[in-house]
Amino acid sequence: MRVAMADTGILILTTGGTIDKNYFDALSEYQIVDSGIPALLKEARVALPFRLVELMRKDSLELTDADRLSVASAAREAPENRIVITHGTDTMTETAKVLAAAVPGKPSS
Repeated sequence: MRVAMADTGILILTTGGTIDKNYFDALSEYQIVDSGIPALLKEARVALPFRLVELMRKDSLELTDADRLSVASAAREAPENRIVITHGTDTMTETAKVLAAAVPGKPSS
């Protein structure tokens, strides 16, 4: 993991979701494992400085309002303006609503 200067770095917050799942069989049995993001960034030869923070290891259907507030708090308090959040698709819009309301002054899309 590389630690970035606030004005040039990217913060990656991980919550779990499909990107961090390891499937065991065709019946969709899975376990959320260590984030694969560092390996993906290394393989892609990403040269930009980044900081990775694992917030939780949950399927997005298991995220609570408290979890969403934790994501928002981490984004709001981060010195970085560029933030990537890995998140499962099922409840992504719910988390996005919390972020939009709770993280002023940082761009979102």
